[in-house]
Amino acid sequence: MTLQRAWLGVDDLDDAQAMARSIELARLSDEHGNHPFGCVITAGGQLLVESENTVLTDLDPTGHAEIAAIRKACLARGNFDLSDCSLYTSCEPCWMCSTAIRRTGIARVVFALTSPTRSGGYSSQYQILGTPGLPGLGAPPEIVTGFMVEQSQAVWTAVNWPRPGAEPR
Repeated sequence: MTLQRAWLGVDDLDDAQAMARSIELARLSDEHGNHPFGCVITAGGQLLVESENTVLTDLDPTGHAEIAAIRKACLARGNFDLSDCSLYTSCEPCWMCSTAIRRTGIARVVFALTSPTRSGGYSSQYQILGTPGLPGLGAPPEIVTGFMVEQSQAVWTAVNWPRPGAEPR
């Protein structure tokens, strides 16, 4: 974990620093041949894990940045309890990612862009992130939308995303 925090040189991440890293991971994801999405999970202001989207390079439709980060966080902790964590992502989590967020009890989700495909877990007709009482899912997390949207949009504009004919994730 020390190497992951070294990029900032601080241990106590605020929202802007965590989101900036998420957006940088989205840029790197595109450079690595994937869709431009990145995710950071913190616990108590400490960077717990980070991940890029790997859908194309891994030929894995579940290779979303949020899923990969949640998987890493659960492995790092040895359980599924992420109830003291915040998740930062460059774009609104999809339905699959939103379900994983709710199953692990992540307390807070901060995202920049709203899903352009209307498959977001917060803004679509299937509001998995915000709907209380869904069977098998924990309480809805606190949601912060549109945080650093201009910076995230700048990455998408620079890499021409979404690309015509490209899969949404």
